[in-house]
Amino acid sequence: MREFTYNGEGEKLVKYLGKVFPELGRGYLMELLRKKDIKINGKRVSKDTPLLFGDKIEVYADQKRLRMVNIELALQTPDIAVFVKPRGIATEEFARKVSEKYFGAEVCHRLDTNTAGLLIFALSPPAHAAIKSAFKQNYIRKKYLARVVGRFEKEGVLTAYLTKDEALGLVRVSDENTEGASRIFTGVRPVSFDKESGTTLIEVELITGKTHQIRAHLAHLGYPIVGDPKYGDFSYNRRAGVEKQLLFAYSLSFAFPQKSPLYYLNSEPITVTPDFN
Repeated sequence: MREFTYNGEGEKLVKYLGKVFPELGRGYLMELLRKKDIKINGKRVSKDTPLLFGDKIEVYADQKRLRMVNIELALQTPDIAVFVKPRGIATEEFARKVSEKYFGAEVCHRLDTNTAGLLIFALSPPAHAAIKSAFKQNYIRKKYLARVVGRFEKEGVLTAYLTKDEALGLVRVSDENTEGASRIFTGVRPVSFDKESGTTLIEVELITGKTHQIRAHLAHLGYPIVGDPKYGDFSYNRRAGVEKQLLFAYSLSFAFPQKSPLYYLNSEPITVTPDFN
C-alpha cells in the first residue's frame, strides 16, 4: 500500500493517479478502482472524484507493479536538498517518492518526464517560499548539457517566441511574435562535435523557464535533441537506435543577496555528471 497527501486542488482522481503512477497504466488503475482498492480519507471512491488539498490517498496496488526509483542526493543543507531525477519519471511522481524518504521535502520546480538531472527540494515552508521567489528574481541559474543532431556553432543568448498548444500537449517556437506567445531566452554554448555520430554536445542555460523551452527552441533552430520523442529528428533517432532523450540538468548555482538567509548557498555551484557524453 502507498499512502500520500494531495497538495493540489480540483484534479480528477484517475487523472492525477495517472501522473503519479504512470508505471501502473490506466487499465490497472481502473481495475484498482473497480475493486475499491483506492481510498481517499479512508473512503472508497470513483475515478471522477475531485481531489481537494490535503486529501489522504491510499493505493492498495501490487508492489511489483510500483516502480523502484533511485533517490540520488546531490546536496543537503538545513534548508534545501538537491536530488538527481532519473529520466522517464514525472516530476510529481519523483517528488512523491522523495517525500517518502525525506518527510516534508517539497519540490520547487520541475523537469520534463524524459529529462534527467538536478531538482531542488525545500525542507521547510520558508525555504520553499524563498526558492520559488529566487526563481522569479533570477537568483538561480540552471544549466543543461544536451546532445543535438548536426554541427552546432552558435554561442550566446538566443531569443524567440513560444506558444503553447494545450490540446496537443506541445509548444511552438517562432521568430515572430504572435498572439498569446511568450518571449523566451536560451543561452547556448557548443562544447564538442562528434564527427562519427554527426552530433554536437552543447551547454544550455535556461534563462526563461517555459514548458519544453530547450527542446522546442533547439528543434526550431534546426538542431533537435538526440532521442527527443516530441521535437526530435525521428528518422535519426531510429537509425541511431537511441532510446533516451540526451538532455540533462547538470548544474545549479545561486546568487542570493547578502541579506537573504540562503546567501550561504552562493559558495559554489552544484554539478553532477550526465549519463551521456
